[in-house]
Amino acid sequence: MKLALNWTTEVALYLVSFIINAIAFVGASWRLQGSKHRHAPFIVTIFLGLTFWSLFISLGSLFLNEIFIPLALYVGLCTIALNFLMIDSFTRDEVDPRKSIVLSIAATLLVYFSLQPEEILVGINSIGEPAIVLGPGVMGVGALLIILTGASFTYYMILMNREAPKNLRFGARLGLLSGIILAVLWPVGLGLGLHFTMPGLWLLLLSIGVIPIAVAFVIQPKLAYVLPFRVLRLIVFETRGGVPLFSHVWGPQTDLTDEVLFSGMLQGIAMILDESVQKGAVREIVLENGVLVLQRTYKFSVASVLVATKSSQTLRHAIDAFTEHFYDAYSQFFDNSSEIQNFATASKLVEEHFGFVPSPD
Repeated sequence: MKLALNWTTEVALYLVSFIINAIAFVGASWRLQGSKHRHAPFIVTIFLGLTFWSLFISLGSLFLNEIFIPLALYVGLCTIALNFLMIDSFTRDEVDPRKSIVLSIAATLLVYFSLQPEEILVGINSIGEPAIVLGPGVMGVGALLIILTGASFTYYMILMNREAPKNLRFGARLGLLSGIILAVLWPVGLGLGLHFTMPGLWLLLLSIGVIPIAVAFVIQPKLAYVLPFRVLRLIVFETRGGVPLFSHVWGPQTDLTDEVLFSGMLQGIAMILDESVQKGAVREIVLENGVLVLQRTYKFSVASVLVATKSSQTLRHAIDAFTEHFYDAYSQFFDNSSEIQNFATASKLVEEHFGFVPSPD
């Protein structure tokens, strides 16, 4: 028996959307393979979700089979959740509880509506073609989730455009373009009824809309670290006297990186570290306008301190790895710490472990 296929304009647009998402997934996977950047797995998984989302919608419409649509809805819901997680990773270590509450309520409603038989039916679309017709519950909650995701992206892209250094502004503007498409053009098109004029266009516009932001974070991955913190200085010093062994400064000098001020600060840190040997390691010292992130081992009287505007899990992991690598590479020179030229090549370790830090203008 020959299987009847529902070749329509709507199905064609869905399949084009699927192809765009599949190509984006393959490209992102290839470009980001082996990447240590925090956002890399989010981007790859999000495009994988978009690919399956558009595939299930295409199959449901092509075969006029309602069973594919709930699958598409649930995959889409998971993809939107990943989007919110990635957005939060731009500014914080933990998930915003307000976003979690909103997403949980919307997910509950979407699952409820998807189980109602009148919400997913085979019928005729607005231009007279056979199609899967969604009810107002599924359409309303789904559209709201997409608009909220686009609005969140737009908000953070505006902040990134304001804070990004010149060498990252191209990527920031690409991200803002995605935000405009998802949070402005897409809802306006929905309000004007373009999804009735040309069914399937809504998915194509979404698929096109996420491309610029993916390209932005693939070609300029440092963009993801513009908002969470600003790193000012890294210094390795001898804890018994506060003598600097190695120093690296990002961007112009500031009050927190002034040589005289910082030398006195190191003396105080050295005293704190020596006093805390039996009381647990000091990992952070919070200042009014910044934070000192510290790492040391009691095998050596040498410690590392990172000066930043804010602490984060990413920075803590980076200074831990840098310090361990520094000990392995230079511990043979610690007994003669006055010869600081022995530590000059540690700049390579900075690039290896802090290569994600954006360089200020």
